[in-house]
Amino acid sequence: MDCGCKENEDGLTVKFCRVCAAALPQTIEDDRGRLQLNPDWLQARCGFATGSRAADITKLVQKKKEKGIVTEWKPSAERMKYMDHVLAERLTGKPQGIRKIYSLDERRDLEPEARAYYSFLHNQEIVEVGFIHHLFIDKFGCSPDGLCGDKGMIEIKNLDAGTHIRLLEGDQSVVAEYKPQILSGLSCTNREWLDFVSYCPQMLDEDLKLKVIRFIRNEDEISALECSVRQFLAEVDGRLRALKNRALSGAAFEDERLTKQLEESIELARKPDVVHAQKGKTIQLVK
Repeated sequence: MDCGCKENEDGLTVKFCRVCAAALPQTIEDDRGRLQLNPDWLQARCGFATGSRAADITKLVQKKKEKGIVTEWKPSAERMKYMDHVLAERLTGKPQGIRKIYSLDERRDLEPEARAYYSFLHNQEIVEVGFIHHLFIDKFGCSPDGLCGDKGMIEIKNLDAGTHIRLLEGDQSVVAEYKPQILSGLSCTNREWLDFVSYCPQMLDEDLKLKVIRFIRNEDEISALECSVRQFLAEVDGRLRALKNRALSGAAFEDERLTKQLEESIELARKPDVVHAQKGKTIQLVK
């Protein structure tokens, strides 16, 4: 049975199923020794819903509220923007919108240091991997910061000092922001636990530089996350089919709501009691 792992034209493994991930410690490595954030890694995750954006996938905002209780939700602007991003990658076949934020880049460069620090303090041998595809949800995957043995994994965050201190003080809202990503990692790798690792080398006290919070696999939470991802990907597929059908049929790419508005304006313009008032370059129809 094909496990789902695939190689690119250069013979490098760029698609990993979660079963084989632990056996692939040194893949997709570029000339800087990076397993992630290199061209092969970017291409491997192109068009996928990724664990690092799971918070956007699951983010909804209230649409309707009755007696102080939200009765209806709608997709957030972040969710729709990310859907546009995934759709653009599907249609172009190329990674989209890779931005360089220097403060984040600097903190990301601390990941090897954080990984080594965690490995030493917790006596864990960590295996680095690239992009792991979900075993049964197509176009969904994640890029773990490291796998620990057969059961665990880590997610490293090099938080700023202020946020790291809040975490040290027990502020769980700091971790809540990353919960969808944590659940995505456990879902894609089928691991039993994940250590959320916050590393802040700016701390003068060595004992305060590292904060580790362990998350044990919760099937109910993971199932809820997977449902959200499936719904998100179904909407992406639906928009993709609609675009292709329009292209094949030669239909104009018009918004139906705008078309209806235009028809109403034309109907209004034909009435004898309508005054045409010009404002700038826009013609307004006034009753």
